[in-house]
Amino acid sequence: MNNRIAVLLVFVLFAAALIAPSAGAEERITSYRSDITVNKDGSMDVVETIKVIAEGVQINHGIYRDFPTRYKDHDGNNFMVDFHIISVTRDGAIEPYRTTRMQNGVRIYIGSKDIVVPMGRHTYGISYKTNRQLGFFEDHDELYWNAVGTGWIFPVDKAIAVVTLPPGVVLNDIKMNGWTGPQDSTAQNLKYKALSDNKFEFWTTAPLNPNEGMTISVIWPKGHISAPTTTMKLKWFVRDNRSLLITLFGTLITLVYFVFAHAKVGVDPDQGAIVPQWDPPDKLSPAAVRYISRMGYDHKALTAALINAAVKGYIEIVQVKKKYEIKRKGVDKTALAQEESAAIDQMLGSSDSIALQQSNSTTLQRAITKFMQSLEKHYKKPYFTTNTGYAAIGTVLSIITVIGALFSDPGGLLAGDLAFIPYLMVIWSVVSVVFVARAVFGWRNTGGVRGTFAAIGKSLLALLIVGGMIGVLKYVSLPATVIVFIALVLILVVINAIYYRLLKSYTPKGRAVVDKILGLKMYMTIAEQDRMNLLNPPDRTPELYEKLLPYALALNVEQQWSEQLADVLQKAQAEGYEPEWYKGPGWTTIGASYFTTSLSSSLSGAIAAASTSPGSGSSSGGSSGGGGSSGGGGGGGGGGGW
Repeated sequence: MNNRIAVLLVFVLFAAALIAPSAGAEERITSYRSDITVNKDGSMDVVETIKVIAEGVQINHGIYRDFPTRYKDHDGNNFMVDFHIISVTRDGAIEPYRTTRMQNGVRIYIGSKDIVVPMGRHTYGISYKTNRQLGFFEDHDELYWNAVGTGWIFPVDKAIAVVTLPPGVVLNDIKMNGWTGPQDSTAQNLKYKALSDNKFEFWTTAPLNPNEGMTISVIWPKGHISAPTTTMKLKWFVRDNRSLLITLFGTLITLVYFVFAHAKVGVDPDQGAIVPQWDPPDKLSPAAVRYISRMGYDHKALTAALINAAVKGYIEIVQVKKKYEIKRKGVDKTALAQEESAAIDQMLGSSDSIALQQSNSTTLQRAITKFMQSLEKHYKKPYFTTNTGYAAIGTVLSIITVIGALFSDPGGLLAGDLAFIPYLMVIWSVVSVVFVARAVFGWRNTGGVRGTFAAIGKSLLALLIVGGMIGVLKYVSLPATVIVFIALVLILVVINAIYYRLLKSYTPKGRAVVDKILGLKMYMTIAEQDRMNLLNPPDRTPELYEKLLPYALALNVEQQWSEQLADVLQKAQAEGYEPEWYKGPGWTTIGASYFTTSLSSSLSGAIAAASTSPGSGSSSGGSSGGGGSSGGGGGGGGGGGW
């Protein structure tokens, strides 16, 4: 029995011997000493002596030290302090180190990735110079300093801070205070004393747990330290906020450029008198009318061209449920405009019909290309100029502004784990503007139930994209600097979008034609009482309705035009009238008044959908006494092992 007890005791003692080193081998900081020398020019020389126990757990190659350099002043502006490393040592010898930028400062990795630190006790020394750490108040100056930051992952057995002020300070004029614990703690587990008139010591009276620190405050009368001049403050402000200032000035320069460019080349000739007229201006086709009035192409121009060709008897539009087919009906193309002939020839080729569906997307895309080329060739230069070169200069200025801002402050907008966010938000902002613009134009060009639903869909999609961007901004809690930067970029995008349109201008010939186009539009939307005052107007017949219908589509007044002749069409329909150029349920099921708006929106939608190939990706400051706390001052930061 005694032998068994003896064996058990030996086993227990052996196990205890194994456990004891492990229990005592916790990596920690046994002593953290900061020697802070405040210079007359307001700068500070700091020497940190950090004694650690390394056991190969966190500390393998060495330790790292985080030093905050970026703050916000009381007005919310960026405030950056300088941080220059003088020397780094381990156990008295020079130690290699490297630095990386973080969102709010610098991280120093002490040691080499190729060298493993021996286990045991080591003393690290970090000597650096910093500035803008002092508080300058009306009746005093102050050092409010995180001697040990609250970001350390190791416990600290003992912390000491020694502050040396310039000679000439009188001890009786000095006020001292300090705080310990986690961030914002007001605990005061520390003591302090004066070593001389200008030298003071602070030390903890209890160990600091991980993420606990020691903050000290020393207050002295004014006149011993040179306060920064107005020139220095201005210089610092520009440096601290250079990314935003570049974006702001770049935005203003871009806006000023666009204003002058618009004044030079974007102002249209004066509008002439608008007189109602019922003949197409200068014998222009409906597609040409839309192209000139919009100074650009959209799918509705092709819709107007197809209906015009159908009204002239060359093709027939066949609708089966929601699908459309274009059939060749005639052989004489002399009545067709050049762009109409180019589009239909490419669309039909040697066939007699083509369905507007995605399986024919390649053919339809080629037809649209030919159609656009013909419109541009015959109606662009004579009637308007887009001034694309002037718009491109503004876009280049905008791009230079954004790139300059992003890379002017690599420690700000592009630092830390969220460095990709500014890039993402810039792209997202552009996409948001595009979809919002599509929604706005969707409402401007709506016609009929289908067009209204399309506009609602575009609006909901735009709302989803913009809301998503706002949600991301709220979720990631970006610095105000980044948010303001993104807002300025969004303004830049909007400026470019607006002036891209405003820089387009009519030639004198184009202005005269547009005045006639407006006269045609006025006739098709004129009120009943005003129509009675027209001199020798044409007879209101189904033939007049069909003749001007493609022009009404081109000018987005198809519903008003149909309503204006509703009584004529209703009477003709009762007598058996049906358009010869259209075969489908629309005319008889919804009536003439709504037929044109429905046909316009649905046919335009069919062209847009069918001309898109499947899988193309299209889819929708300082404390003055007792008001301080741990972690509330300058300096500080934290660290760990690596």
